[in-house]
Amino acid sequence: MKALCTTGVTKIYLKPEKVYWCGCPCSITTILGSCLSVTMYHPSTGMAAVCHAVLPKYRSSYNKGLSAFVDTSIAWMLDQFTSKRITKKEIEVKIFGGSAMFDQENQKGYTANVGSANIETARNCLEKSGIKIKAWDVGGNLGRKMIFDTATGDILIKKVEKTAIREASFG
Repeated sequence: MKALCTTGVTKIYLKPEKVYWCGCPCSITTILGSCLSVTMYHPSTGMAAVCHAVLPKYRSSYNKGLSAFVDTSIAWMLDQFTSKRITKKEIEVKIFGGSAMFDQENQKGYTANVGSANIETARNCLEKSGIKIKAWDVGGNLGRKMIFDTATGDILIKKVEKTAIREASFG
């Protein structure tokens, strides 16, 4: 997890399994399929955070950092705000992504949708924290290009086909 702050507007490409915290204007872009981005913004100070989580719940057996998971990313971001004496009710929270990109059958023949699990985990974590989600664009079967303007808290979403996501991820 990384805190970032420089002068001027910084452009950031948020890679999977990363979280950013900004205290000054940034333009943060990411590409989402089944992954989920949770954005948090405090209008009075301009402080903002965003995650690109790939899996719903932390498990040490996955051998990934805490920012790879929806639950631990949300907890880390909330900790950043509360450490600055910003209450949870002052934070604008939005969620994006969680598409049905990679349905997988388990050994018993049940289909597991990682995107749906990511969405459910985010909603549950935020509800338990007493936070209302201000806006969302989740689910479906298309990916999304997301641009987060931390100067205003605004989000731009563009829907993209699966092939465009693969090209962006591996190109």
